[in-house]
Amino acid sequence: MPQAHNFISLAEALLPEHSHYQCGLDSRHYRMQNHLGEGRLERYHFDGLFLSRFEANILEPLEQLQQASRPVMELAYVLQGELVVAPKNQAQPLLVEGQETYLAYLPHFQGTFRYLPQTSYRGLRITMTEAFIQKHHLDEHYPMQQFQQTHGKAMVRPQQLKVQEVLAELLNDHREGTLKRLFLEAKVLELLTLQLDQGTENVEPGAASGHVLKKMYEVRQYIGQHLDEQHTLPQLARLVGINESALKREFKRVFGQTVFEYAQRARMEKARHRLAIGAQPIYEIAEAVGYKNSTHFTTAFKKYTGLTPKAYRKQEAAYSA
Repeated sequence: MPQAHNFISLAEALLPEHSHYQCGLDSRHYRMQNHLGEGRLERYHFDGLFLSRFEANILEPLEQLQQASRPVMELAYVLQGELVVAPKNQAQPLLVEGQETYLAYLPHFQGTFRYLPQTSYRGLRITMTEAFIQKHHLDEHYPMQQFQQTHGKAMVRPQQLKVQEVLAELLNDHREGTLKRLFLEAKVLELLTLQLDQGTENVEPGAASGHVLKKMYEVRQYIGQHLDEQHTLPQLARLVGINESALKREFKRVFGQTVFEYAQRARMEKARHRLAIGAQPIYEIAEAVGYKNSTHFTTAFKKYTGLTPKAYRKQEAAYSA
């Protein structure tokens, strides 16, 4: 069966160009390997503040592993392209699109930030540690927990015009040394002030902008929740308000599989699980994954696993004995 995207680590996709430490500012610059795309990443670190600027034309799916054992405040600004925030052990990732901001207070976080292929991406990520938050007494005046990401919820909101102006200053700055460090800290605090001034009122966690990418995740989620039904492309396209050709093209781009391939794989994996854990009749399992005819189910299952449902169940029973 065709596989979904195999994401390449962003660290492996980058080649170091130069780095230096000056006036308390650690700066590192990288460029992408040519076969993976064209672009650059700049990283800055000082006084509990991490800032990275990434601009690239991406040819292969990339992901950046992230793990924080201590609380951090995360700000991600997407100016162009799409960013997928995928916490570990969470079924539904968070989608941040062009002209949107991701804001979350994370007591701990383990997961990935993903960049999809065949797109141009331009964005800025800012991570503030406890040391930075306490240095500026942020936790004394603002309860950080109001921005806490829990159970898939986080703050996604459109960028204000003033925010875009500050981002433009950050992205076009060429200072070095002490001036660079002071400038970065001042602009990060300005961005954070703008975000905190917005507060949390009238903002839905994970609010969608109606972009095509979000519609692809809606389709995938719907299929997964209705495996007992057979779906058609026109039906799914109408469901999310998109034309059929765009659904076919974008679903393959985002997930590395066609709609049919994803649905078939999900059905067969559900059938494998049910066959392995109990004695439910095979015809009931067939119906649960969208097959009214047990013979058709047996043919599809054997094509997927190399075994008939009966033989697969017998094999799994032998393994667990």
